[in-house]
Amino acid sequence: MGKMIFDCLHPAERGALTGTFYACAYLGFGVPLLLSAIGGDAGLAVPLTGLAVVTAAVAVLLALPPLRRLALSAAAPADASVRTRSRP
Repeated sequence: MGKMIFDCLHPAERGALTGTFYACAYLGFGVPLLLSAIGGDAGLAVPLTGLAVVTAAVAVLLALPPLRRLALSAAAPADASVRTRSRP
């Protein structure tokens, strides 16, 4: 389904989505350093638990029907002409 939504996006929107993905991916490379700095001598149990709680909260929020509809409507094309245009 994600690939179909991605194909329906305008090229500028596809670029923005791709850029956002890469920004999040590169920021993710810093997570181990951040976790070790937060954990310090106490270990990684507390920071990893906090990260798991945040991840679960985001997953639950995105699973709720109103937010899911909001995410899908934001990814849908604005008008029908975008859906019917030919792809290169």
